[in-house]
Amino acid sequence: MMRALGAYMLGVALGALFSAVAMAGNILPDGPGKILIEANCQSCHSLKLVVQQSMSRERWDETLTWMQKHHKLRQFSAEERRQILDYLAAKLGASAPAGTMGLMPPRPNPLLHTR
Repeated sequence: MMRALGAYMLGVALGALFSAVAMAGNILPDGPGKILIEANCQSCHSLKLVVQQSMSRERWDETLTWMQKHHKLRQFSAEERRQILDYLAAKLGASAPAGTMGLMPPRPNPLLHTR
């Protein structure tokens, strides 16, 4: 009986883990550049952090440069950087609709924004 209960609990835990992993892959809206964001951003932090930002293309560009300088984000080719910035500006930019991802509405980070 205890062995069956332990196997059941393990199954429930694994199911929850696999569900969380599957959902994490769907946090970003589809579009050109999404794969580059997933491949380069989530190795250091959650994609939720990316989704919660609401920055202009220029601020995203400055943020990439800052992460490259201070956190060893790899250097991108000119085409990769353009795709990343196009995606971030269009899908997660300052003018992107709030709450489209089903998360809390994006809030500007006061440490990154200047007015």
